[in-house]
Amino acid sequence: MSEMVERVAEALYVAFPKITVEGADWHSLTSMHRAAWLTSARAAIESMRVPTDEMEYAGEDEPYAAPRNVWVAMINEALK
Repeated sequence: MSEMVERVAEALYVAFPKITVEGADWHSLTSMHRAAWLTSARAAIESMRVPTDEMEYAGEDEPYAAPRNVWVAMINEALK
């Protein structure tokens, strides 16, 4: 599992406290519980595979920037 999928899965787990395992932090979950969150995280990331027009425009605003800066600009646009 990629680091990004793990990060998104943990963020989803924390963002939805009413459906989490009571008293369990991300690292203490069983592999079965983690698998559901990892599947959701993968689906969320896959849905962002093709950027929106707005994301592309945000990336174009950084033509000579490092790839990381372009990525951040595009994700920031997606989160608006």
